[in-house]
Amino acid sequence: MFIVLQEPRIAGVRVTARLYTRFLPRVLKVLVILVADCAGHSALRESEAPPRVGQPIPKAASPLFVFHQGGLRCAGSVLINEIEFNFDVWCGKDKILYVQTLDPKFVTKEGLRIGATLRDAVKIGGRIIPSGECGVILPSGWVARPAMGADTRGTTRAACEELLDEEITYFDTPCRGKWRLTRP
Repeated sequence: MFIVLQEPRIAGVRVTARLYTRFLPRVLKVLVILVADCAGHSALRESEAPPRVGQPIPKAASPLFVFHQGGLRCAGSVLINEIEFNFDVWCGKDKILYVQTLDPKFVTKEGLRIGATLRDAVKIGGRIIPSGECGVILPSGWVARPAMGADTRGTTRAACEELLDEEITYFDTPCRGKWRLTRP
């Protein structure tokens, strides 16, 4: 039995020991620079204060944004005290329209965390949102929400009062303005 070894080739050029020793240090230097640069630019950066509706995009926000709602809105994120917050802006603008966190480390001023129930949110003075998506508006301004779709049963929407024993899976803020499909 014979084993045939193929010559290593890069872009059709035969790679020799001389090429390896000549170019390998340069390639490694470029890789080290790229890794060091990427380590300094994490997708989420630390900031001091949580983002708030109406404020400009935090300077420490990730430079990566995702288009949604037909490209009219852009979603960004920022890390504050090791808690991730997501926010929306009109694409090309810098005023925050909406803030959300799904981070289990987040605690509201009232002491609620993800995993508490909507009933707990009502007990501490929260108000059930009367229509639309189910949620409880807390005195701090945050809205405690059950899992997305928890209030939908087939083609009908269940009243939020029926879902008070559901766990809170995220917190968000009321959106500034209306969720319309055109810019203001």
